[in-house]
Amino acid sequence: MSRMLAGIDGSDAQMLLDELAGVMATRSLKTTPERWFRAIVARYRQGHFAPSAGLAVKEKRLRSQSAPIEPPTRAASPETIRHHMARIGAILGRRENAIG
Repeated sequence: MSRMLAGIDGSDAQMLLDELAGVMATRSLKTTPERWFRAIVARYRQGHFAPSAGLAVKEKRLRSQSAPIEPPTRAASPETIRHHMARIGAILGRRENAIG
């Protein structure tokens, strides 16, 4: 497919690839992805291409690129877990006694 994109600038090539990904995600291709892509590239080169299925792919990619990276969470030690579970149990035990 890279040969098909020869001479097309990077942002337009990405737009065409997004369109392919979007159509493949809908499972609406009636031919092979390569044949479909070749036809879309030809339409692009003739000036008759307007993105549609690729717009959602682009938005999803941009959202994932701009999403903040969360630091990995640390698991609590077994001792800390036991301590907190005991406190929860004590709180719940007091509530049950206060209700009953």
